[in-house]
Amino acid sequence: MMFIDETGRRLSDRFGEHLRSVEGYNQNLCYHGGTFPVDEHFNLPDHNNIRDMTVSVIRQVKGVAATQQREERRLIFKFKTLAPSGMNIDFKFI
Repeated sequence: MMFIDETGRRLSDRFGEHLRSVEGYNQNLCYHGGTFPVDEHFNLPDHNNIRDMTVSVIRQVKGVAATQQREERRLIFKFKTLAPSGMNIDFKFI
């Protein structure tokens, strides 16, 4: 299952946040209560928590945040990572 994430920060910092959120997942919370789809997915019964997680850079986009966000939306559409096929949940067409 794929998740596309745009960030202007270092990849290690952003992925580290995902790792910590999966490790600290509280199954009593739902998405609107504080957890996110990545946390929920990697804590399903058939997963091994962070041992199942990998990260790959698809594209590095230099420039302003709007350019990065536009590319993120394009890649979400291209790779069909919008839920339920993927883990992206917030998607807005320009």
